[in-house]
Amino acid sequence: MACVYDFDDNTNAPNSSIYAETHSASTKNANDNDNSRNSNVDTIRAAADAEINQIPQLAIDVLGSASASVSSVSTLLSSASLLDRLVNAAVRPLADDDADNHKDDCDPPNYSLRGKLCLWNDAVEDPDMLPTMSDWAVLQHFVTTQPLLFRTSYSILDPLKIVEHFFQEPPELRLPYCAVAAHFQRPPLPPAKCFEYYERAKRAIIRQDTPTLKRVQGLHLITTFAYLNGQPAIALPLFHTAIRMIIYLKLDVDPDDSPWLASQNLSEYDKDCRRRAFWMFNCSSKIVRIGVGEAAMPYKLVPRGVKPMHFDVGKPAGLPLIPENVSPIVYLCPLLDLIQAIASESKKVPEAASNIFASPAFDNLEVELSTWAAMIPPSFRMTPQNLSRHLKSAERSGLMNLNLFHKTAICILHRQRFYLTAYMPLHSPIMTCENLNIILRSLNASMHCALEISRLNTSLFQTSRFDANAAEVQGPEQVILTPVYWKECVHMFFSLFEAAIVLWFFQCNTKRHWWSAFCLESKEREIALETEIRDAMDDILKSLTLLEALASGNEFKATGVSWSENNITDGIRPKRNMVTPMVNCVAAMIEEIDAKQAHKVEKVQNQAGLESVVLEMEILALGTVMTNLKQQKTDKHDPWIILGLLGAEVNGSFKLRAKNEEAWRLFWGHVEQI
Repeated sequence: MACVYDFDDNTNAPNSSIYAETHSASTKNANDNDNSRNSNVDTIRAAADAEINQIPQLAIDVLGSASASVSSVSTLLSSASLLDRLVNAAVRPLADDDADNHKDDCDPPNYSLRGKLCLWNDAVEDPDMLPTMSDWAVLQHFVTTQPLLFRTSYSILDPLKIVEHFFQEPPELRLPYCAVAAHFQRPPLPPAKCFEYYERAKRAIIRQDTPTLKRVQGLHLITTFAYLNGQPAIALPLFHTAIRMIIYLKLDVDPDDSPWLASQNLSEYDKDCRRRAFWMFNCSSKIVRIGVGEAAMPYKLVPRGVKPMHFDVGKPAGLPLIPENVSPIVYLCPLLDLIQAIASESKKVPEAASNIFASPAFDNLEVELSTWAAMIPPSFRMTPQNLSRHLKSAERSGLMNLNLFHKTAICILHRQRFYLTAYMPLHSPIMTCENLNIILRSLNASMHCALEISRLNTSLFQTSRFDANAAEVQGPEQVILTPVYWKECVHMFFSLFEAAIVLWFFQCNTKRHWWSAFCLESKEREIALETEIRDAMDDILKSLTLLEALASGNEFKATGVSWSENNITDGIRPKRNMVTPMVNCVAAMIEEIDAKQAHKVEKVQNQAGLESVVLEMEILALGTVMTNLKQQKTDKHDPWIILGLLGAEVNGSFKLRAKNEEAWRLFWGHVEQI
């Protein structure tokens, strides 16, 4: 059955004509073939239903020891006797019923678990949709080895519930969760195995369009998988489908204010699942909107009284909420709206340079940002000094994203005025004392936030271990992170790139008299700042390169290069993804900084013979490997950035593929002539 959505443009609500039934030829043929055995199906189904219910408990009893030893999982999965017991639990009634038909056979009929389930459940036609013990083991391993990761409120549901009811969950929820769990596996699973789960999950998602909460949850997981693998554009159609389902299911209305749900007798956990699904997609849609633009993300979710969700997915549902116990996602959603508004306003090329100083839009956005910051509990503030304490929290990734996006918002708000430190001559007639103070204020705000982002990044990097056998440590005296945490914080590439732009621009373009003003005319401070900027750019490049590799399915391991801090930037480059343009750009920034510090050039120009490079994002099919890139057709898109370079060129040759970049270059050229 296919579901055709018909939305009113004004209300975003579906009209009364919702479903249009279609039947494929394959479904018709399957039904014709089933007619010959209809007389036996009822008997078989009754017996199999009773026996198949034994499978979850049997699996839990036999594999209960897996949580104590990670290495035991593969051993248990290879146990023929265990699989035989599981198969027999499902097929025993069928074998008994057909025994008379095989009296002359030397061996009893060989029925597989998959074949039996396909027989008694007409809705399941694809064997890949059926639960297997290897699938269950992947999810169980994820839960037992990542105690902080799976409890975060960034989880759209409690994975313990999936483990507990694994064999009863529909494939559209079970398989996407397996794909995400496989992606986070430590030691890493082969990329091909992760993409196998992705393909199975995608088939499970698209085989039906009936709107259900579990299908919405599965859609979120499969779009998350695509995002984590560096190709979010691949999942955009599924993302749009999920948004339409959310509107149809009215998840944007709190379940306590939904009388149409009264007959379902929802528990507090069920209500929390509805709220969590809304808030997760609300946050994700805003991040996607920032990356791809409003045109590519036409649907906008608006919470109609939806209550906040808890700080920790493991908190008992229904408990009273205080600000400190609210999930960071709830605070992040309005901040992302502000970032979108700031970026949209900052990308507009002013008609005159004087408009940068007198900007009512700037003033309003600054007030809104300050108002938002006042709502955040002080305990949510993250600094290098209290980083270890926050990294022991289940909400460590949410708090990191919240703090980084806040500092990023300040950087992009002040970007136009900050650029005047390079382009506005001191002798300009509009450079009044008041305007001088405006520029200096934006310079201070931009640099302080960029340095805070870089210091958090450096502290995080120094706390991490990257070898394949690294294990996370959460001790009273020491915290050690693995690449798993960086996958949790994959969104940080937005903030790292915007911070890199500020630091590079200040080092390579800002006039020296602004350096003196920022460093309070201290030569020692200027020297120390130059050193800090260079080291910070190195760490930002390492982090972006790490995120690029992780978004490619850990290509360093796949190519035989072991993880270490040294080869993060020296190893074989992974498959291109959404982080690749930022890695290339920051590498060029560092080259220009080194040239400036070595006094090799006063200013790098785009000279004849120097090829101009356009920074853009390539869209590849998930699962593409490096050896297939030449044969793989790719699409070119604007890179996933918040604001970008605003017409500036890096190292004389790197330009950004983005709207208005050429118009900005012309504008800054005009400002220099004022």
